[in-house]
Amino acid sequence: MMMRRAVLRAAKRRFSDALPAASGGVGVSPAVRDQTQFEQLRAEAFARRSRPDMAALVKCGSLHEAVAEVVSAKMSRAASDTRLPRGALRQLLWDALRGDERVGADVAAIIKRDPAATTHLQTIAYLKGFHAVQAQRAAHVFWKAGGFENDHVAFAIQDRINELFAVCVHPGAQIGGGCFIDHATSVVIGETATIGRDCTILHGVTLGGTGKARTKRHPSIGDRVTLGVGATIVGDIRIGDDVTVAAQAVVSVDVPPGMTVVGTNNLLDPAKLAARVREAPDVWAFDPELHLVAPDSDAGAAAWHGGKGVGSQGGGRKGTS
Repeated sequence: MMMRRAVLRAAKRRFSDALPAASGGVGVSPAVRDQTQFEQLRAEAFARRSRPDMAALVKCGSLHEAVAEVVSAKMSRAASDTRLPRGALRQLLWDALRGDERVGADVAAIIKRDPAATTHLQTIAYLKGFHAVQAQRAAHVFWKAGGFENDHVAFAIQDRINELFAVCVHPGAQIGGGCFIDHATSVVIGETATIGRDCTILHGVTLGGTGKARTKRHPSIGDRVTLGVGATIVGDIRIGDDVTVAAQAVVSVDVPPGMTVVGTNNLLDPAKLAARVREAPDVWAFDPELHLVAPDSDAGAAAWHGGKGVGSQGGGRKGTS
């Protein structure tokens, strides 16, 4: 077993070095990236072709067909009272995902950002955050088409996603490519929420609505946003590009690009924070890569809770321009 894991790790390193196209490198077209990913997936599945589920993957002809094969197999399990026929589900997933460049972008994002994702086979066959997003993409196609029958299919898929993956995402939500939902359990995404490209969402995140009006009432998330564990973002607000929302934070106001949010609507400006660290390195610990801050001493804790530190700026956008 240890030898097999070592071989897989070595193969992944060789693959990453030789085929940067698999992770959607600069200048690589989505078609080339998707084909490269599929060839790697099929090679990994072929090595285990004695298993029926792996043999089915080997027979697929594209990345999108392979994703439809995996997700339909999971969603048609007989545990559900609302189960959908396997053959019909596989076909509708394939039809909905065929040619969608976001699928390959999602795979590339997971391989790049998740150190626990060691192979393309593992990513596509076993990670429920990936499965939930692909199933929701299919549900969204039917939701947009409208009409009683299409709505029925969309909500049946949503119900199955909720039941099987513990992810409640409305078929009306719009999710950009390169989405990585890590662990995924208890993620809630409302009907009018939009999520930009290359976002990372951890478990327990809520993109919730405010009010009862059937209008835009959920957040709009920009590109390259990170939403920490248990973060709650509510209302028709805009979270700018490159924002980090810390674990358990509550956000109900617009957040400008590049900011970090902690606590309740407490915005931290990384540029100002860096200057604060230079002035008082004994008070603040600062990770410039993640834009996260934590108190590093009793004095730091006092500043964090409303003393002299940047953390005392208060709710909303005041003092963050």
